[in-house]
Amino acid sequence: MTDDSSPRFLFDNNIPPPLANGLTAFGENVVHFLEWWGGTGEVDDEVWLPRAGADGLIVVTRDLRQRRTPAEVLAYRKHRVGGFWLGGKNLSTWQMIEQVIRHWRRMKDMARDTSKPFCWIVPPHGGKIVRGQF
Repeated sequence: MTDDSSPRFLFDNNIPPPLANGLTAFGENVVHFLEWWGGTGEVDDEVWLPRAGADGLIVVTRDLRQRRTPAEVLAYRKHRVGGFWLGGKNLSTWQMIEQVIRHWRRMKDMARDTSKPFCWIVPPHGGKIVRGQF
């Protein structure tokens, strides 16, 4: 059972749905993009970010381009969306699971305690979550 006061996380389409579903099965407040948006998930970020902001979601993504593309940065800011970017290239699904689980408690705390919009970078292996720049 999820705590209604805990942040709700939206796992982007570039993260395997079973990772989000597994966290949900353990009572975490998580939804995968395909379940939330519907369809194939092939939609421009500027289209779905306004809804994510309106729904109060915290985005978890591997799409580093979102932090560098002016239209997407503007959408994060305008719609007050918080985000966690999972670092690391070519990670296996298992490595992504380890990455998220290793940092999950801290991610929840940061999502609750940081004013939106925000950008945090989650390292692929140990280390601290660091503030990113839009």
